[in-house]
Amino acid sequence: MSNEQLTKLTDRNVRILYLSPMNIAVYRSKGDASQGAGLPGIQAINEFTKNNSFLLRYPETRRFGLYPNKQDENGDWGFELWITVQNDTDIPEPFVKSKFNGGLYAAHTIPVGFYSEWTLLKEWVKDKGHYIFDDKCRVVPEITNQEWVLEEILNYRGESPDNYITPMQVDLLLPIKENLLG
Repeated sequence: MSNEQLTKLTDRNVRILYLSPMNIAVYRSKGDASQGAGLPGIQAINEFTKNNSFLLRYPETRRFGLYPNKQDENGDWGFELWITVQNDTDIPEPFVKSKFNGGLYAAHTIPVGFYSEWTLLKEWVKDKGHYIFDDKCRVVPEITNQEWVLEEILNYRGESPDNYITPMQVDLLLPIKENLLG
């Protein structure tokens, strides 16, 4: 692949997929995004999976990040990191056990760091016309004031450099629904 930067996504760059409902352990943090506010969650998930051999017992484990599109009244951004868990998994604090209801998503795979392509994915959905952004809450208990865009670390095997599949890839996941008017 060339070093050219994408300026527009085509149908070949986007997949439409359904994410099944799943149990998740959620780590919430907030702070200045440029100062690594999501880092405590990454460290907590890594510690959780390492300490109880979680990835060996559940190799199908998936990891997601959820980043709201709004700052709070203090100028902080909120971050949620999710890891899929079994229904009977004991979840230690500061994690919160939750239920992701699943749904339809437009997906675009990027190498880690190419997060500016979020804009291209949103434009693809808007231009396509067959789908529209779906802003309904997809988590129980319900959380408000979120834009339900997800990032999934693909082939998650823990954060040890020995476990990386390089280059690391992320699925940008934009919640959608069929445009019944379009």
